[in-house]
Parts: sequence; C-alpha cells; structure tokens
Amino acid sequence: MFKLHSSLKACLPLLAFLLLNGCALILEYPLTSAGLGIWGATGKSPSDHAISYVSDQDCETLRLLNSQEMCKPISIKSVEVVDKSTRFKD
Repeated sequence: MFKLHSSLKACLPLLAFLLLNGCALILEYPLTSAGLGIWGATGKSPSDHAISYVSDQDCETLRLLNSQEMCKPISIKSVEVVDKSTRFKD
C-alpha cells in the first residue's frame, strides 16, 4: 500500500488549491472582461443589473459601502414634447 510522507500530506491541500484556482481563473476571465465592459458602460455590474431587473428597482451594490440602501425606486421623469415642425399654408 502507498504511504505518503507527513510533509507531502501537509502540502496536498495547498497543491489542490493552486491547481483548482488556476482552472477557475481561466473560466472566470471572459466573465470578468464582460463584467468590466458592462460596468464601464453603465456604472453597474452584471449582478446589479440582474437584481434591478428582478426587483424592478434601481439597485447598485456599491451604495452599501456608503451606508445607503442598495435599491431605490425607479423614478421616471415626464418628458416634455415640443412640436418644432413647420406648417406651410396653402
């Protein structure tokens, strides 16, 4: 039967962590790039958008750092419509 030395037994969890961590970084990279692109364009992370969609509110997790509420009701301002068309008389 195969027996491991005590020093090798101590290193196995660290080795497993490093091996699994490397795989996670490869799979996470495209998601991180997309998340940074979305955050750069909108100021919100993809999870902020998902939470906002589900709760039908304006949610942003960074507000929690400033001791604010994460979600706020969506306030839609009325839009003033101005008719700037020209009317010609016959």
